[in-house]
This record gives sequence, C-alpha cells and structure tokens, in this order.
Amino acid sequence: MPTSRHRTVALSALWRLGARCLLLLALGFTAQSVRAQTCSLPANWPSGLPGSCQCDSFNRASLNPSTIFSSNWIATTSDTTGLLPRIVNSGYLRLTDNTGQNAKSATVPAAYPAAGNYISVEFRHYAYNGSGADGMTMVLSDYAVPAQPGAPGGSLGYAQNASQVGFAGGWIGIAFDEFGNYQNPTENRVGGPGFIAESVGVRGSGSGSSGYAWLTGTNSLTGSNTIDNRTSTSPSRGYLYQVIVDARNYTSSNRTALFAINRDTTATGNSYASFVAQFDVFARASSLGVSQSNVPTNWQISFTGSTGGSTNIHEIGALKICAQSADPPTGGALGGFNAIDSTYVRGNVNALQGHLFTKLAGTAFQLDIAALNSSSSGISSNYVLTGTKTVAISLIDDSAGTSCNASASACTACSKPVIATQNLVFNSSDQGYKTSGNFTVNGAYSRVIAKMTDGTATGCSTDAFSIRPTSVSAVSATASNAALTGTPVFKAGTDAFTMTATVPVTGYTGTLKLNTTYLQALPTGATAGALNPLSFTAATSGAGRSTATTSFTYSEAGAFKLLGTGSNHALYDDSWTTVDQGSAGDCVAGSYSNTVDSSGKFGCLFGITADTATMGRFTASKFAVTSSALTAACTASGKTAFTYMGQPFASLAVTVQAQNGAGIVLANYDSALLSSLAGVSWVAEDSNSGTNLGSRMSVPAPSKTWNAGQYVVSTSAASFARAASPDGSFENLQLGVAVSDPDGALLSNADFNPAGTGACSGTGCTAKAVGGTTALRFGRLALTNAYGWEKLRLPVALQAQYWNGSDFILNGDDSCTQFAATDFVLSGFTGLAACDTAFTASNSAKLTSGAGQLVFAAPNKTGSLTVSPTLGSVASGTTCTGSLPTSAAAATAASKTWLQGRWKGSATYTANPAAKVAFGLHRGSDKIIQIREFY
Repeated sequence: MPTSRHRTVALSALWRLGARCLLLLALGFTAQSVRAQTCSLPANWPSGLPGSCQCDSFNRASLNPSTIFSSNWIATTSDTTGLLPRIVNSGYLRLTDNTGQNAKSATVPAAYPAAGNYISVEFRHYAYNGSGADGMTMVLSDYAVPAQPGAPGGSLGYAQNASQVGFAGGWIGIAFDEFGNYQNPTENRVGGPGFIAESVGVRGSGSGSSGYAWLTGTNSLTGSNTIDNRTSTSPSRGYLYQVIVDARNYTSSNRTALFAINRDTTATGNSYASFVAQFDVFARASSLGVSQSNVPTNWQISFTGSTGGSTNIHEIGALKICAQSADPPTGGALGGFNAIDSTYVRGNVNALQGHLFTKLAGTAFQLDIAALNSSSSGISSNYVLTGTKTVAISLIDDSAGTSCNASASACTACSKPVIATQNLVFNSSDQGYKTSGNFTVNGAYSRVIAKMTDGTATGCSTDAFSIRPTSVSAVSATASNAALTGTPVFKAGTDAFTMTATVPVTGYTGTLKLNTTYLQALPTGATAGALNPLSFTAATSGAGRSTATTSFTYSEAGAFKLLGTGSNHALYDDSWTTVDQGSAGDCVAGSYSNTVDSSGKFGCLFGITADTATMGRFTASKFAVTSSALTAACTASGKTAFTYMGQPFASLAVTVQAQNGAGIVLANYDSALLSSLAGVSWVAEDSNSGTNLGSRMSVPAPSKTWNAGQYVVSTSAASFARAASPDGSFENLQLGVAVSDPDGALLSNADFNPAGTGACSGTGCTAKAVGGTTALRFGRLALTNAYGWEKLRLPVALQAQYWNGSDFILNGDDSCTQFAATDFVLSGFTGLAACDTAFTASNSAKLTSGAGQLVFAAPNKTGSLTVSPTLGSVASGTTCTGSLPTSAAAATAASKTWLQGRWKGSATYTANPAAKVAFGLHRGSDKIIQIREFY
C-alpha cells in the first residue's frame, strides 16, 4: 500500500472531532515534582475558535512510539556524536548531553497546515549541569522537506555557520540562547544586534547557507530569569514557554503571520506573561530589508539542541501543542492499489497522494484506480503486459470502527458493509492507471473508502470520502399557528415544541444544526429570538429517507420561519463531510453547492433550500414587576405621609415586564406587533381587610401599553377616588399591580392578595405590591367666621380636616397644602366697598400642621364680606390682597377639589367652604362664661 507523510488517515478524523488526551505533565522545577495537567486548549485560546490538542509527557522509557497520534518522533542529527534525541529520564526529552559540538533535532509526528491556522505550543524548558552553552530552538519548517538540524554552537541547530548549512526547510527558529551568539551576526549568520547571553532570539526562513536572518530578540536576562541553571545537577529551570503562531489571515496577497512568546515562571500554567510581544514575521522582515519565504502548505514542529565549546544538558517536557487544524502523519503502506478522484491528472505523486472528493447521493461519479509498484513509490506501468487483469472495486462504509485503510492487514481483512461494486478490466494500454465506470449511490455515508483487489494484491484508498445528501427536503413543527391569536400557543423559553426535519435519502444519521442568523422573526418588524438547542438529535435512517425529530424552545414572542432560499440556510449540516474538510480540502468549505467547481469539488455543506412554514404562536411565559415606587402627595418632615382621596399622588412609577422562561424581557411583546396581550390593572387594600379598593384607583395608561416587552407607568396624575360620602381613613393602604393574560401567564413575583386577609403565598398571591403602605384620607377645608372692631386687623382661621370614621378632625399631618392669595374670592360686601379691606395669608398661604390664617386689614368702618376659597378648577369673582390701599384682582382656581365639602346646604361633597368677616360687630367668645372689668 502507498505511504505518504502528507496524507490524513483514520487518526485525522479523531483529530477533527476534537479528541483530547490527558497526560501527566511535569509542572515543577525538578524531576521529583510531577503533577497532572489536562491536555486541553489553553486559557488564552481565542474565544469561539475551534481547536484540539496533542500532548507528550515523555513519561516512558523510550522516545517512540509517542502519544502524539501514536506515531514516532523523527530524531536527526548533523553532528558526529552518534547520539540522537532520546528519553534518558522519564518525563524529559533530552536534546543534548553536556558534551561539545552537538546539533540535533526531534520532530513532532504531525503536520500543521500553515495558512489559516492558529497554533499554540507549550513546553517546559530545561538547561542545566554544564558550562552554559549553547541552547535550543523551536523550529517551524516546511513539512515537505525532511527535517535536518543546522549548525551547532551559536547557530543553535537552526541557522547556518561558515561551514554548515541551516535547518532544512526552516521557516522560523525561536532560540533559547544561553551563551549569546544566536543574535550575533558572526560565523556567516545574517543580522542581529550582537552577542547577548541569556536571551531569546528569533530568525526567519532560510535555505542551505542563505537566509535565516535575525528578526527580533530579547535583551540579556538576569537572576532567576535566565535561560539556564548551569550549576544545577537536576533538570532546571523548568519554566513553561508558550509560542503562539497565528496565520489565520494569511493569503498569498496578504502575507501576515503573527508570533508571540509567553512565559510562566510559576510552574502552574496559569500565569503566562508576555515574553516576546506579538509581531508580524513578514512586516518585521520587510522593515529589516530581509526576505521571508511564503508559508509552506504545512509546517512541522521540531526542537533542536546545540552545544559548542561549552555545554549544558538540554531537555524539554510537558509538551502540549494545540491547533485549529492539524493532521497526523501517514501510517504504513497500504498495498498494491490506490483510488483517487477522477479529476486528477495521471502522475506518480497524484497516484500516491491524490484525494477522493465529496460525492452526492444519487449523482454518478467515477474513480481513478492506480496499480502501484512493489515499493509503492509510483504507478506500475507494467501492471498488465499481456492479456487483461480484472480489478474488483468495492465502496466500503468505513464510518464505524477502525478504518480499513489503517494498514495493509486491516484492508485485506476488511469486512465492513459494501455499498457498491464494479469490475474494472485493465489491459496493457492502461499502463496501470484507469478510470472506473460510474458509481451511483442513493444513500448517505459519512466515510467511504475504496477497496481494490485482483485476487492477488489488495489495496485500499489512502483517502476516505463522504457521500452527502443534497438537501434537507422538508421541515414540519407542532408549533403550527401562523396567526397572532388562537392555538397552538407556546410560552416563550418554557413550552417545548417539536420540529421534524426530513433528508430525502436513506443512511443519513448526522446532526442537523440551526443557524439563527437565517431565522426570520414574525410578524414583520419583530426581533429574532433564540432556539434551544441549536441542533437536532441524530437523524434516524429509514426507507428512502432519514428523519430527525427534536424538542425545542423559542425565546421570543410572536412567530418565526427558517429561511432556506438563496444563500440562506437556517438548517444545515457541516459535519457529515468532516472526512473531506480541513486540511484534506476535498470539498468546498462553507459552500452548499451541488455543482462541482473548477477543481471538481462540491460544497461541504447541505441544508434546507426553501423557507419553512411559519412556526408559532409564542407568547409570554411570565410577567414580573421589575421596579415600582409610590410617593404620597404630602410627605412633610416629622409627619405621617398621606394623600387626600381624589388628590394625585406625588409620583407613581411601575415597570411590568413580559418575560420568557429565563426571565429575559420579550422584545416582541409589543402593542405594535402582537394583538393577544395582557392587561394591567391596579388593586388596593387597607390593613389586610380583604376588601379590594382597586376600582377607586385612577392611573393614566402609557401612550403605548406594551413597548418592547414592558408596560411602563411614570406619572404624577395617579389618584385614589373619593367616595360619594366620607369613608376611611385608610391609614395602611397597600397599592398593587395585577396582570391578566389571555394566554394564562402569571405574575411571577406576586406577593399579596387584596381580596384576602393576612399574608398570601404561591398562587394565592394575585398582585405585586407597589411601594409600602401609605395613608389615604377623605379631606375637606374649613373656614371660621370672624367678628371684630373695624379699627383692628381681623384673622380668619383655615383648617384642613379629614374623616376619621365618625367625624371630621384636624389633619395635623398637613404641612403641605398651599394656596395662592388669589385662590380666595371676596364677595357679599355690606357697608364696605370692594377692597376697603384686604387680606394677607400667614406662611405664604401654606398650612402648618393643618392650620393657617387669612388676616384682613382694618377698614376703619363697619361692614362685612364673605371669603371663600376657589377649590374647583374654575374661578370667578375678585379678591383683594396685600396692604391697603389696593385694587381688586381676578380670583384664580386653586384646583383642590379633594378639599371640597358639603357646605351651604350642598347634597354632595363638592362645595367650597366660606366664612363671614364682620367689622364693627362685637361679641364675646363662645368659650368665655363671664367677663368682669376692673377700674
């Protein structure tokens, strides 16, 4: 069977599926300190970026096989010591002994696609027990060029020197330099600031004796920060280093590759600090006037160790390599045949390394079959010299278990299900390479290989391919209500509904995913919600079709449909063709095309191709009062806060939210979008009496009742109505808000029931309290008649009163009510002309503890008048205020109807009080029984 280090076999599938390994990593500074570390993405891995890791703890006696893809490290040397990198002590890969003139490398058994990839390499570095030279490098080189270290000594096994070439295929070399010559432009090395001991330096690409130019480096490190600990006889320093390579944005027209080096000296792996700041290799090379090669197709990662006249032991441990994309090396030879895609041109390289591209169920395709020579190094042109040979081709369902192309013996013994067969007859003119007839497979298969045999030789294709469906043909749902009312109805984020997706071929058992970018929220103008989960359960294969049925919740109100026309694919599969994706490149990434492109490849993806029917109706799962506050009309210092019945509260602010099951406000619960919306009402109860007084609440509704999921009231016009006759007072009135939903959602934080006595709980609570208790009082304003001498001022008493259940009493808490002087009308003048007297109001006509005065000036003649406040909203008549002389002014309306009473024979509490003011009439006080004068 053919071998090629560039092919991806069964282990790559495990890699793409995110296989993880758990290894023991050396986390301390010495061989005696070993801790467990998870082989997982580092904490600073870019959020949302897929990736997986391979690790090697070196906790074994020999270097190979390794735990990286269960494959062998490639150990090489360019020195004459006769020793290769190896494991001397468990947990450590030794790159050099403390002997002179070493240049060795150990290459990781994996290929890392360069362009578009993100790689993090973490390892523990040890340099000890020597005289302090020279160092080691971590190298990225072209995978197509066999790894071979560069010059020893100051070139650290990467760069060239005067007599030896640099690292074969080297693209970049990050050096951990103890002695200090790596950054020194001597010995034929290109560029650098000079001799810098105990430093890290970076050199770029090179070939042979050219290139490997210096790019950047650190200054000399001191103290415990140095690269080595040469006096230690055990592994030291053991610092963790992380090299980050970011070529995600690299293209041939946009050459960019970012590098950074971090270091953790705490030995925990949790305290990385920047060591060499991130830089762009190409930009740096350009700024220095040196060349830097394009990134190769694939990188390989190597570690070199180097000594010269001085020495150290150089080792690494706790290796963890995480990458967005990585491939294992090719396994063993596969036998006498290979199958490749029919789009390839005949050639030895293609025959060995050619791929098999994604195919479509129900669409005919062909394969090219190559008979390989005995060394599996190319096509056997002499496969048929005379006559013919018949090769039986079988397409094998290779989706389960160990791949049949994992080894020659696995291929020969393969007994997995056969999908299709045909015989291909070779003759001498075919020269060992021929295109098969058409295969048409009417089912879906995630991994297929071709097995070929002529009865003597057997071989399996080195590549595997998938046969995918062309589309998701239908989607149905139990949420089938496209209207804004009626059933079925589902509570957003709470009630589950099912969707059933149909794939029109048998054999599909993959997982369909949802891309809510292409979810259209309805009605028009609505905001798209979230579907949970974002994928279906695995599909079930049936006769002629495959189906997946899964329960979902939708997080928003309204309805939605899944878009599938044009480039919109709300429901899709991006993993069925995993075997053909990534570095394999055997389908067009991100494409849904069912037509081959210029390279003969279909798109990797498939999905719905038409919009679904509308799915709905979704409504509120619950309601919640998220904020509320009530401020009484009168809140004088040291007094009981109260509000008169019929008087607006100082402020009322309440926000009610319509929420989904997770407590998130529903943006689509909006009067402009939906019609079946909840009503908000007001309740009130005094002293847990069990009597709901909410019908007396008057609260202006917001101009838009429900706005983006919220019912918001913020008003100074809310009031508690007066009854026709005095009642109360209600000294412990609790105001609340209630919600009535036609779809049955409840107020989730209801905490009281105005129709019940005592505390409520659970569903017994029907409303949410707004603020604390407050006092509501049936009030009135009373004026007292006044009589006095025409030569003296005459006061008229004002008094705010409220009904205490049996009588009107002084409202000593009222230090808030205030009048304008013109709020009192003067009339009924007898013996006096208008403005023969005028009044001034005490305390600027503001009551104090419920009382106030109007003080009339002495008219110096007898007569009387009537004074009355204009408590209604309309005033007539005139008034005289201030000091004499003065002139009449029009009275103004006080608009304090809540202080009107049943005065002057009124049958209702809608009359203004009045008092008679008489000058020249003398009478004793009603409270004096006898007066005796002394002379």
